[in-house]
Parts: sequence; structure tokens; C-alpha cells
Amino acid sequence: MKPKKNPTFTCKRDVTILVPTIDAGEEIKLAIKTWLKSEPYEVIFITNEETKPALLELARGADPSGNVVKVITVEKPNKRKQMVAGINEVKTQLIIFADDDVLWPSKMGEWIIAPFEDPRIGGVGTSQTVLSVGERFTIWEILAAFRISMRNIEITASTKIDGGLCCLSGRTAAYRTQIIKDPEFQSQFQHEYWLGKYHQHSGDDKFLTRWLYYHEWKTYCQTCPQVELASTFKDNWRFLKQLLRWTRNTWRSDFKSIFVERKIWRQYPYTAFTMIDKFFNPLTLLMGPVTITYFAVKRYTEPVNS
Repeated sequence: MKPKKNPTFTCKRDVTILVPTIDAGEEIKLAIKTWLKSEPYEVIFITNEETKPALLELARGADPSGNVVKVITVEKPNKRKQMVAGINEVKTQLIIFADDDVLWPSKMGEWIIAPFEDPRIGGVGTSQTVLSVGERFTIWEILAAFRISMRNIEITASTKIDGGLCCLSGRTAAYRTQIIKDPEFQSQFQHEYWLGKYHQHSGDDKFLTRWLYYHEWKTYCQTCPQVELASTFKDNWRFLKQLLRWTRNTWRSDFKSIFVERKIWRQYPYTAFTMIDKFFNPLTLLMGPVTITYFAVKRYTEPVNS
């Protein structure tokens, strides 16, 4: 969806970027510089007291005037608490959540907010690509790139077929401020429990996506080069731990969407089907190599008929 010549929303007037983090690596300065090319109204980092001085130094390196980038803190931070603290500081009509290491193309801002011309759109996502940490890709980064490529294909298909998405990825996603400033949203967002006893701190992007669908807002995913962000992934075995966390969050959230809230069946049947498919993906992916191994071993151990 292309931006209009005279858009309802502009980045300079209507967009605040929120970045919950507890890190202060040099890569953040590079990320900020790419965000500022979109000329947002404000960039707000939400962190803890210990990290604030280092983040302020990085922010001043990218924004010497100090007029755009600010840093606020929360006690005992977790991502959802940080996000809510940031939301309540926002003065603009649109919010973009971003991970602290994502690199944006120069026209990201105007393209990611273009779908909000439709008043029914509540959230907008983007396509992604993998950026290597070192000089060459590790096997873990190749696996991440494969997974991201599959995701890009999946969200492009679901956006075109029924307009739905399994998840507006937390790496970068835009929302109408009025939706997430709602006290009811903020209360449920910060007090989500699995099976009534496990307090949820991760899976924030899945919760946001479910909230939009349950309250009958539409989503859209921009999958063109102008909004393809670059992000790093774990370049060692810890990628598997990250993958397990994503899978766990996906199963928990999709179970709620499909079997508890159930509105997605009426609104986005194709997207609901892809959610069902994700429950079985780990099993079907495992069956292939197991079957090949079984028949290879069986053939090797069987007596040869002369």
C-alpha cells in the first residue's frame, strides 16, 4: 500500500517510536540513526536506572540536539511494563514499537503508516531480513534467515487472502495510540496469565495482535522493499533457546485465539487455518528425517536375498 501524496498522518507530527530495552550496545546508535531518517515526532527508550546513563550517551551521539530522543525508566522492568510506561508518555496518534537493534530503510516511516488511511486498520506490520553479526553467516543465522523467509511468504499470503496475520512482529509494528492507551487494554496486557497462574511477560506482540482481532480492528502487513527492516539474531546455539521461546508463545496465544476467543474463525479463516498448522509443524518437520533414518537403517540391517 503506497503512501498518499497528502496523507492523513505524517511521521513528523503523528508518530512516536517506543523502544523497551535493558541494553546499551553500540548497535543502538546505528539503529537510532536509521529511525531518525523517517523524522518521527519522538523516540522514547524505556529502560532501568542502571542503563539510563549509557543509553543517554548513545542517544546524544545519534541526536545531538536531544530534541527527539528521550530516555525514561521504570522500576523492576519487564517488557510489558516498559511498553505501558512508554505508551503513557506518547502525545501522538500513532505508535511504532521497535526492537533496539533493528535497522530501517530510509522510507520506513511513511510506508508503515500508509495503511492507517483506512480507519478500520488498527495495526501494521512489516517484512524482515536477517543481518549477520559477523563477517559471514553462521549456521544459526542461516536457520534464522530461513525461518524469516518462510514468515515473509506466510504473512504476504495471509494479507492478500483474508487480510489477517498470525502475529504483528514486535521487531517493528505500528498501532493507533487510542487502542493501546485504553486502560482496559493496559490492565489485561500487564496481567495476562497462562492457565490462571503463570504470569506472562513475553509474547507481547501476540497479545497485541489478538487484542486487535477480538475488538474487530483490522491489520495490514507491508511486504515491499521500502519497509523491509534488518535485524540480528543469536549467532550461536542460543538461537535454539530463542526459537523455543517463540514456539511456546505462539502455541499459548494461538490456542486462545482459536479455542477461547474464536472470533478469528469468522474474521480470518485462512489465518486461523495457518495457526492450526503451526501446532503440527514441529511434528511433521520431525517425521521426515525420522522416516528416512528408519528406512535407511531397516534396509541396512535386513538380510540380503541371494
